[in-house]
Amino acid sequence: PEENESKTTDKSNKGPISSDKLEKHGFASADLYINEREHKRLTLPDIKKHRRYTEADNGLVTFMGVRHVAGESLALLERNEVILVMPIDQKTVNSLKRLAIGEAVTCTGRGIVKTKGKSR
Repeated sequence: PEENESKTTDKSNKGPISSDKLEKHGFASADLYINEREHKRLTLPDIKKHRRYTEADNGLVTFMGVRHVAGESLALLERNEVILVMPIDQKTVNSLKRLAIGEAVTCTGRGIVKTKGKSR
């Protein structure tokens, strides 16, 4: 394994999770979180609409926090009064911890969160 490789492992086969499998796990957790928030939004009108982040959502968004659901981490990003829910890995969680709620971030079309002044 390469040094840069994610240390996330799949307990069923004890190997690294491929990005496709990680994305499927993450979106299942994102859907669970979105369904919960949308259900609560029916009775609490101050909760904003939540939906999955998609490639069409690239560009400037507002960081609204990180949530942990079903063992997965989710970034909450706001644009146009809608909360976009994006599955993220632990490395991204660690970099987002340094951000303040309400801080502007940029997302690429591939769903990678980049903060101002950092590029790879």
